[in-house]
Amino acid sequence: EKNTGDGVMGIIGLEDEKETATKNALNASLVIFSCLKNIINPYLVSKNIEKVDARIGIDYGDVIISRIGLPNGTSQYDRNFLTAVGPTANIASKIQNQALTNKIYVGNNIYNYAPEDWKKFFKDQTLEDWNWIYEYSGEKYKVFDFDAFYNKPK
Repeated sequence: EKNTGDGVMGIIGLEDEKETATKNALNASLVIFSCLKNIINPYLVSKNIEKVDARIGIDYGDVIISRIGLPNGTSQYDRNFLTAVGPTANIASKIQNQALTNKIYVGNNIYNYAPEDWKKFFKDQTLEDWNWIYEYSGEKYKVFDFDAFYNKPK
């Protein structure tokens, strides 16, 4: 997990097969939005506090876990931490920035590794000026809106 300003980066499925990691990441995103909609936001509204909106960007691929920052902290704060770096982390961040409010956008790898019966929930949202391409083919790396929902438990 990494704090990215007002965002959070999570790493899911380090030791899972790509299909399992993909399904777990998609399920986690659905649960996050379900909790916002059914638990957190109703509570905030009941206390006259503005509801929380979010955007989620997900990609699949290798990341490098690296310690960054100064080697020593201060008496109050650590000045170094572990973070995920590399193209997958960068693409996930760019996808999240592209996502509309309260939407889940995913990269082409997530679409490719998602269960076949979930493909009906994906809608291509690749922007004209999106400049991430496959090096070997020159084709655009597509971005999809994952428009599914998690049923509220009874």
